[in-house]
Amino acid sequence: MTVKKFVFEINYFFPTSDQIVYKYGKVIQGFDLAKAEVYRQNNLLKLNIDQFEEVALIDQLILCTNISSISIGSINFSSEVTKVNGTFKEFAYYNDFYHFCYDIFSMEIVSFDNYFDNKEVVATSPEQFLKFLVEYNKHYRGMIFEMSYSKLQSLEILNKLIEEGFSKRWINELMPGWSQL
Repeated sequence: MTVKKFVFEINYFFPTSDQIVYKYGKVIQGFDLAKAEVYRQNNLLKLNIDQFEEVALIDQLILCTNISSISIGSINFSSEVTKVNGTFKEFAYYNDFYHFCYDIFSMEIVSFDNYFDNKEVVATSPEQFLKFLVEYNKHYRGMIFEMSYSKLQSLEILNKLIEEGFSKRWINELMPGWSQL
């Protein structure tokens, strides 16, 4: 999966202005279609540049998009990729305790606890991690904005990711009850 395709996939499953009004208009008085459109435009994932240098896929995601301004579910992204703990580059975090990094040699996506002691392989490749983020985004937005999506297809994709080495523990952590989709 390329960064361009990832941006398209994430934005394809972004709520319409009407869905945003329906969600927030119930709790924020005066939240109308114009405010919903501003919200929508501010929260779409955007490419900052079209041409990518020869850098790793995760670096492209961080450096060439506005992903650090938004989040995907409960995963927050850094505004830059930082080298940590020897051969790892940190790019995102979850719950202010887990850090997502990639190994600069194997390109595996790993998580570390806040102390960078306990390492766990999350995904076997950046592409696999992006595929998961697309499914996680659907699940999260489906819950928040009551958007429908093919849960059967999503379940098939998640199971295939697990077969290919994606961490089942991380799917359970981020998408509790996913196996009942």
